[in-house]
Amino acid sequence: MSENKGTIEVICGPMFAGKSEELIRRIKRLQYAKKNVIVFKPKIDNRYSEDEICSHAMRKAKSVNIEKASDILKYVKEDTNAIVVDEVQFLDEEIISIANKLAD
Repeated sequence: MSENKGTIEVICGPMFAGKSEELIRRIKRLQYAKKNVIVFKPKIDNRYSEDEICSHAMRKAKSVNIEKASDILKYVKEDTNAIVVDEVQFLDEEIISIANKLAD
């Protein structure tokens, strides 16, 4: 019996480096592959949209607003293949243990 473990990928860089653009590209790729993806963003980040993550080029992906990292756990189901969190720096430190738990 093999153990299936997930991975944690981080997209980082300075402002206007294309981080959100890359994140949205990866989301679209997962969706095209028929993977069950849940996208989250901190509620405080309402610069372009209330319920989407947006790039500066205005490419968008639907998202769920969360106030704290533990809110993610309310949405994850057994059939969830990928969890995406935009602007993670706006969340509390619990995001680290939650990301590790979900990857495991």
